[in-house]
Amino acid sequence: MTAGPVLLPTDGSACAEQARPYAERLAAALGVPLLAVRIELAPFSVTAFVGPLVSANDVAADLRLPLGDGAAGGDGAGTSPPAPPVVVRYAGDPARGICAYAAEAGVGLIVMSTHGRRGASRLLLGSVAETVLRRAPCPVLVVPSTSDATCTAAALDGALVLAADDLTDAAASALREGARLAGLLGGTLDVLHVVEPPYVPAPYGLLPPEAFSLETVIPRIKAALATRAAKARVPVRYHVRAGDPADAIAEAAREGGAALVVVGSHGRQGVDRVLMGSTAEALVRQAPCPVLVVRPLVPSPPPA
Repeated sequence: MTAGPVLLPTDGSACAEQARPYAERLAAALGVPLLAVRIELAPFSVTAFVGPLVSANDVAADLRLPLGDGAAGGDGAGTSPPAPPVVVRYAGDPARGICAYAAEAGVGLIVMSTHGRRGASRLLLGSVAETVLRRAPCPVLVVPSTSDATCTAAALDGALVLAADDLTDAAASALREGARLAGLLGGTLDVLHVVEPPYVPAPYGLLPPEAFSLETVIPRIKAALATRAAKARVPVRYHVRAGDPADAIAEAAREGGAALVVVGSHGRQGVDRVLMGSTAEALVRQAPCPVLVVRPLVPSPPPA
């Protein structure tokens, strides 16, 4: 994550507002402003193919909202009333407006609910959240909009952060962010690696039990995880499970009481994919707590 502000997209619904306590607490922990933004659709015009009708800088200047400097939008304890959201009219879909605003304002983190007015009974991600996850220029924290997914500032303090590490570059970025957030929140870090069962085409038959033993590889996996998390300045525990990655991560979060899960946007699916990896997408849909989806760091191009 960069040092930019935390962006809270909201449509004013109860589901969307469930993400606000997380946004306020993380903005306070990171020491950056909180920008609450309401994206409204403008009438169709040719500008739909150009970009925002009103720029983030123009709106923020009119409302005297800082974009890069200043304190967060709350004190993290819920004592200050939330500021009214900036209203940005955008010719296009809301997700496109959120991503465009985030890019223009130099946002370092987007915090949003899985769905707003599209219905709390949906099993899948709301289309807005799903599109933002795929297109956002920064990490996205997705808060499940369920009746028990409430949060106060105190709930995050000293909390357990679970970082999934599949030993790829994407997971390395997630691991760094997980350790950073655990430190800022005064919490602890659990690092989990999931070993997927070997796939064998049906005509080949089943592998004999002795062909693969999880117990024989656990020490080496934990050693590799410890090396990757060596710079973490918080207490760290290492875990290895077998099974489907999304299922295993969600189960570990549930059993361990994690307050936050951090995962890379793609792992073995390839860092050049436009869409999220299947593991991250499935995990966001079933995790019992908020999930932070982090993209791998992209080196800056050399100067011309």
